[in-house]
Amino acid sequence: MLLRLDLADAPRLGACYERQELEIATQGNFVWVKNITIEVIDKFILRAIPSLLILEVEAGILYQHGRQLPWGTLPELDWQPIRTALLVVLPDPNPNYLGLDHQLTPTLVRSTRPQSPTALRVSFSNLQNWIKGAAAWRLAALKWVVLSSDTAQEALLLGHPLPPIAGAAYWTCGRSLLPLGYALDGTAWPAILDQYIGADAWWLWDTAGHYLPLEAALFQPLSRSSWHQTIDSIPF
Repeated sequence: MLLRLDLADAPRLGACYERQELEIATQGNFVWVKNITIEVIDKFILRAIPSLLILEVEAGILYQHGRQLPWGTLPELDWQPIRTALLVVLPDPNPNYLGLDHQLTPTLVRSTRPQSPTALRVSFSNLQNWIKGAAAWRLAALKWVVLSSDTAQEALLLGHPLPPIAGAAYWTCGRSLLPLGYALDGTAWPAILDQYIGADAWWLWDTAGHYLPLEAALFQPLSRSSWHQTIDSIPF
């Protein structure tokens, strides 16, 4: 069984990324998928893709699934494993849109696998109290960015070792910062998401699956001077 869909809809195949039996080929503005079954189509809700055609092939002749009249002939295609091909056909990165339909949006699930905290979200008051007495070398090991400047004043610290103060801890998964104790639901997601995030940004996730894009250039080395300069520039 084969699928054909518009190239623009290719990211919606992201949920099938771990199906190693699937192969993908591109032809002009179309993407083809082979070795797929109705069970896989239904499991990943692929029928919701507007441009999707479900096809069967016999001796090089294509038939739409459930119909007897020939639909066309199977073109010469260069097939690749889905794990290789999908990364090629994904659209250009956009930090505000994954290019994925709602049912394929990445979600976070509880995880018991060992995770090392690399970031800490803290209140201004807790951070200020720690900075006052922290050694200079402890500050130098960290970078920080302001997460808000209106009512809930918070900062995000990145580095090691993190300070022993109250806050929400995160671990690094590619270019995503995930809450400690959670992971992306599917091993394929980190590689897919990293294409959209790029090397010059981070995505800070919450447990509900929402993310906050952060430019890496906004992080500055933590020091008493950088702290005071930033605080003095924020209207309270």
